[in-house]
Amino acid sequence: MDPVEVNYIAYSGGGESLAALLGNQVAAGISGTADYGPQVQAGDLKGIAVSTAERSNQVPDVPTIVESGFDVEVTNWRGLMARPGMSDGAREDLIALVTEAHDTDEWAEALDANGWLDTFQTGDEYGEFLAEEETRVRQVLTEIGLIQ
Repeated sequence: MDPVEVNYIAYSGGGESLAALLGNQVAAGISGTADYGPQVQAGDLKGIAVSTAERSNQVPDVPTIVESGFDVEVTNWRGLMARPGMSDGAREDLIALVTEAHDTDEWAEALDANGWLDTFQTGDEYGEFLAEEETRVRQVLTEIGLIQ
């Protein structure tokens, strides 16, 4: 199917899109395995594919998009942002605080429980990732006609 032909509906989060799927308001949805995984496991939803490089431990029987024959790999990431112009000391303090939280057993348990990948980055490495992601996503959205 040509992606331009898809009627894309944006939802504010996985819960809202899950309700639309379970309520038969939409034919398909995209969200994280933490949102959709329990319903896939219960048989209320059919898992088509996961977009990560490897199968998810949340829905291990669902193939990757690559396994399904398409050269597409996408991960869902979250980031902590701060105001521009913060001092170097404040930036380093914030990075240290986030690193400390990342290194806890509780965070490791949350990663496992939710099937999240640990792609932790900070500082300049994270800034470079954000710039590359913006370029990549803009290119894809332009190609499929969602933006110009």
